[in-house]
Amino acid sequence: MKGSVSMFLMAKKIQLSYKDIEKNLRGLKDGQVIADSLGYQILKAFGKGDREIERMKDGKGVVSTFDGLLVKNEFCYKASTTIQLAGMLEELKGDAQVLRANPKIIAVSDGKTIRAYDLRKKDSFEQQVARLYCDFEFFYPLAGVERIEYVESRLRRNLPSCMMRFVLTTSLRAIATCTTSTPS
Repeated sequence: MKGSVSMFLMAKKIQLSYKDIEKNLRGLKDGQVIADSLGYQILKAFGKGDREIERMKDGKGVVSTFDGLLVKNEFCYKASTTIQLAGMLEELKGDAQVLRANPKIIAVSDGKTIRAYDLRKKDSFEQQVARLYCDFEFFYPLAGVERIEYVESRLRRNLPSCMMRFVLTTSLRAIATCTTSTPS
């Protein structure tokens, strides 16, 4: 998805494109990443404004009793040590306070590696923080966009193999017709 994504933040419509998110996350590649602030940097990359981030840091709009960053119905983040990343993520997935807040994504990081879990899709993610700008579609729900599930994978699950061959053959013929025809 490389087009623009429309979002509403505090009654103000903003345009956030794939390139904007990539540019925002590219700063993680070049700089020294502090694990405690990575959650805020991710939220900012996906459209949260500076003012909203400062409010979160002051404890407004977050679950203040949580040891980390917990935004209701949106995001859970906690800094961890390298050795405890997997265990911390598993602990947060079962934490009652986190589950009550119902975040879309739970993430942990040591500043070098980030591990995350999507509670709605039941999907896991792991990436080097410095490479996050190359592979960030997992975090699209933070921008109000549900991740894309490609038609081909849906077809494989729902159609018998003979129907699948027909659909793919028809699609390939349509593509071949478009690429071989010359414009008038």
